[in-house]
Amino acid sequence: MPIKKTWITALILFVFFLSPGSSNAQVLSSSNSDDSLIKARLLSLALNNPDVTVADADIKIAEYQLQKAKSSWLGSLSATGNVNEFVVNGSSAANYYPKYNFGVSIPFDIFSKTKNEKKTASQNIVIARSQKEDRLRAIKREVLTRYENYKEKKELLRLQKISTEEDNETYKAAQKNYADGTIQLVELNRTYQMYINSQAKVVSSERDYNVTIIELEELIGVSLDVVLQ
Repeated sequence: MPIKKTWITALILFVFFLSPGSSNAQVLSSSNSDDSLIKARLLSLALNNPDVTVADADIKIAEYQLQKAKSSWLGSLSATGNVNEFVVNGSSAANYYPKYNFGVSIPFDIFSKTKNEKKTASQNIVIARSQKEDRLRAIKREVLTRYENYKEKKELLRLQKISTEEDNETYKAAQKNYADGTIQLVELNRTYQMYINSQAKVVSSERDYNVTIIELEELIGVSLDVVLQ
């Protein structure tokens, strides 16, 4: 049957296209490899984002707070001392009184307070590290999303330019036909309007394409041309 034959032919072409020895498969493999390399470069540059630097600083601060909490018990101790007034005055009574007094004050909650401060500081480290991981995942998602937007807008711009060129050729042919008297003015105006609309779409597509570049460069901190070299 014709339908069955058509399906068999399509299957053969599909297998040929993806076969390791075919030039199409090699081009596809090369394209995927280049795309993966570009993504890796984008992610590497994006990890130098100021937000990541801030996250690292938050972890350091939390670690410093833990070190401070470990020695905070020292700040809870207080020492007092005084010299007997008879010693100061040189009185013979100094032989019968303590010459000086010295004492240390230790709060009852010193150990529990220190323990709680250490626990709090340790949990702050966990929070800071988790927040950094969340930020890294968000940056990765944002970079890859913006890169896909860039590729989409780039391809749409390419296709729109092709369409505009075709509309331009149609308009040129209409001009010739109008000069030859084979079409009416209304038909010439119609092809001209199609060409103008296509040009407007190119302008809009170029704008969208340029915006995707700006958005990508915002995250990676360098020109996109550097990545694509």
